[in-house]
Amino acid sequence: IAWTIIPAVILAVVAVPTLSTLFDIRTAPTPEDNALEIQVIGHQWWWEFRYPEYGFTTANEMHIPTDRPVFLTLTSVDVIHSFWVPRLAGKRDAVPGRETNILLEAAEPGTYIGQCAEFCGLAHADMRQRVFAQTPEEFEAWAQAQQQAAVLPTEGAALAGWETFQVQCTSCHAIAGTSANAQLAPNLTHFASRTAFAGATLDNTQDHLRQWLRNPSSLKPMTPERNDLAAGRVLGMPDLGLTEPQIEELIAFLETLE
Repeated sequence: IAWTIIPAVILAVVAVPTLSTLFDIRTAPTPEDNALEIQVIGHQWWWEFRYPEYGFTTANEMHIPTDRPVFLTLTSVDVIHSFWVPRLAGKRDAVPGRETNILLEAAEPGTYIGQCAEFCGLAHADMRQRVFAQTPEEFEAWAQAQQQAAVLPTEGAALAGWETFQVQCTSCHAIAGTSANAQLAPNLTHFASRTAFAGATLDNTQDHLRQWLRNPSSLKPMTPERNDLAAGRVLGMPDLGLTEPQIEELIAFLETLE
């Protein structure tokens, strides 16, 4: 009997606080909590972050203030993903047609690395996210900068890059304040302010951009031949057949999106 009762008691002692914590991190905060709400949308294979309080959208990198609850509402546009930043919270699935929630809070400023934790196809291993916890003052400065529309170039290589972008890229990407408003691929309004791209797998450098624009699938496994823009399905950026001058001009343009 003792061999049965003692393990049962231990399990009960462990289960009560565990279940309590699980309910706590999934319960919507009250207005008094002053929680920051972020909408998290999973795509194959990148994360979209919407900040309804501030009215902007970004991708792959999430910024949050320290010492303030952050309430995430998760969903997916294609398959099941799982949002996981181990040092901040447990895993939470992002499910097509449903909304799930998780509450997290960072006590210290820093960079927290996350990974999709549900197998979601070919580039699952390359679907990551970076969370930047900032002091409240630094976060507010970042958010105010993100609210600004893009300032388009008026001359030189950057202007030529913008012209190429309008022809090649606006079917999928959005840039606030311009005619580019598609939502099938990452919002690029402040692309130059980000540290990474391609599902937060590549550092945002000229060399990586150059390789990416030449042949995206050489850096990240994708199946763009299965894209169906009319159906809203994008499984990777295709090789656009850009010339070397066009690539350099696009890089010059992207670097203006600060």
